[in-house]
Amino acid sequence: MRLRHLSLITLATGLALTGCSSGGDDALEDSCEQLQGLPEPADEGFIEQAEEIKNNASDEQLRHGIDQVISMAEILEDHRTGDTSDTDAYAEVVELADDDEFVDGMTYLQDHCEVQF
Repeated sequence: MRLRHLSLITLATGLALTGCSSGGDDALEDSCEQLQGLPEPADEGFIEQAEEIKNNASDEQLRHGIDQVISMAEILEDHRTGDTSDTDAYAEVVELADDDEFVDGMTYLQDHCEVQF
């Protein structure tokens, strides 16, 4: 999971540097091409298990971070299955991965989730 986690952060940073979040058509096309090279976004059952862990977490900030991880997993799953109708999804990936709460949520799930992202 650490390698996948780092890959997501690296991807998001790369998208930010190429101007993905600027909303230009070229940036969107570039981000689509970069996202197509991702490995499987999450193992089957990850989102469900992460939701359960989020619901049992007592810290609001941690719940928010886990929710961000779930959002990214859903975006990547949609992309993997061919649903690219949400053109803001790529900017959302950049925003999520650049957030400290996302990193905290990912780290927590890495330690507490049986199913891997």
